[in-house]
Amino acid sequence: MTLTESNAFVSMSSSADQDYPPSNILDPSENVFWMTTGLYPQEFILTFKEPIDVRELRFVTSNVKRFVMFSTSNQDPKNFETILEKSTIKISLL
Repeated sequence: MTLTESNAFVSMSSSADQDYPPSNILDPSENVFWMTTGLYPQEFILTFKEPIDVRELRFVTSNVKRFVMFSTSNQDPKNFETILEKSTIKISLL
């Protein structure tokens, strides 16, 4: 099931570009994307209308140094729990 099929929506984002809005986060196409305004850190909140089981996540990113994912079962966006934290590794090819 895609995010769109799950009735998910972007309830908050720290950045928005009118040509690449946060709602693009939900589109499974790699040709459609959210572009930030360049300030850091960037955040967004996905809200689901009912609880879901997450089996797979796929992110296509550029210039991301650190990625942290949080979760909460509260109706209000509070009391988040860290469920994933990753740092990206850059490899230089000579």
